[in-house]
Amino acid sequence: MRLSIEPKLTREFSQLHPMKKRLTSLLLLGGVLAIGWMAMRAPRVQEPVAQVTGGHAVSTPATIMTPPAVVAAVDAPLTVNATPDLVGQITTALRSGSTTERDRAWQQLLPELVRTDPSAAGHLALAWEQGAMRDELLERTIRLWSETDIGGTLTWLTSLLDQGDRDLAALSATTQVAQTDPAGALELAQSLRIGLDDGRFERMAQLWAEEFPQDAVDWATAQPAGALRDKLLIRIVHVRAQQDPPEAARLATAQFAPGANRDNAILTVIRHWAVRDQAAATLWAGSFDSGSLRDRAFSEIRNAGVRLQM
Repeated sequence: MRLSIEPKLTREFSQLHPMKKRLTSLLLLGGVLAIGWMAMRAPRVQEPVAQVTGGHAVSTPATIMTPPAVVAAVDAPLTVNATPDLVGQITTALRSGSTTERDRAWQQLLPELVRTDPSAAGHLALAWEQGAMRDELLERTIRLWSETDIGGTLTWLTSLLDQGDRDLAALSATTQVAQTDPAGALELAQSLRIGLDDGRFERMAQLWAEEFPQDAVDWATAQPAGALRDKLLIRIVHVRAQQDPPEAARLATAQFAPGANRDNAILTVIRHWAVRDQAAATLWAGSFDSGSLRDRAFSEIRNAGVRLQM
């Protein structure tokens, strides 16, 4: 029985944000490439060949033809057919032990290789033996590649079979995009599931709020209600409480549902506001209903006063 899911996918895809449409297309393309790459690596079976023996046709046993390794870590200079000279120079420079040569590899040779043949640079990184140098080579390659061709970068990195390589590459791409497009970087991180469980996702929002607070607030408040939105807003409230406590107070009270996250956001504002203007913080805390939150707010104000006297 054949199930028709294409209309449903089409409807869901049409409702996505334009950035998410582009990312979804790239991720789907990356998946297709990964399947193709796996198929290329799968062992091929040579068909039996009929031979005549004593007047009878006899089939020779089928043999398994194992394809050569795609890339392998080697000690000698690595070469990639497309750009053997640059790859060899980079390998020699990075293995030389010379700070000058390594700087030349990072600042001149690798950028040139990424410009002319980025996939060759990526495979050079994958072929390197495990260790800090391999991670740095992959990270630098992805960041350079993302500067000029984020689509090609995503297609390549989503085809990687090793989860560790894929995560490192995705984080590098997201970090690079964040330099010029914080909203795009956050959407990319969501799509690639990067930093959602270790605080890096919220950290990107916090850094954005430090530079462009209103843009960060507008983007975060437009996200669907839930735990992830609250995490983003708590970080942004933390930043705004240091920049503009009254605005942070409005954000904390208006953008959270009643509960622990709202209380934590309010106490964050109280903590910073009391340092700058204890009277204003006290006045705001006095407007709270009697209960645990009000008591904790006044406790934060007293602690701030003690710190100021020290």
